Amino acid sequence: MATKLERVAAKSRSNSKLRSTSLGHHITPESLCMNLNKIPGKTSPGVDGLTMEETKKGFRQWLEQTLTSIHRQGPVSVILSNLYLHYVLDLWFERKVKPCLKGEAWLIRYVDDFVVCFQHRSDAERFMECAAKAVGQIWSESGAG
Repeated sequence: MATKLERVAAKSRSNSKLRSTSLGHHITPESLCMNLNKIPGKTSPGVDGLTMEETKKGFRQWLEQTLTSIHRQGPVSVILSNLYLHYVLDLWFERKVKPCLKGEAWLIRYVDDFVVCFQHRSDAERFMECAAKAVGQIWSESGAG
């Protein structure tokens, strides 16, 4: 994954008009595990509070459950979730979140899972607060809350 995504990143940096429609085909279970194992064990816990040791222990199971869930739901579910999350998550992140940050940030999404990376911890903490408010607003507007 590192080599393939590094090439994509280099192309993106060299041509600001370049647009990617999907990077999902670069992300495989093997590449995720390989890159996870490259992270030092003494790395500070993430925003979720999990240490690297805890993350590595449960990663394979989480990955298998996620992939099984995707396969069970079928292609229509995948298409609908991608459409919905494009408008609810992707555009919100680009238009509302990124302009307010101190540093760089990236949102990487595959179907209905996503990872957000931040240059500064304070931006990550602010994102968590904003995301919680946004989810609450969506929940109440949907009539479910």
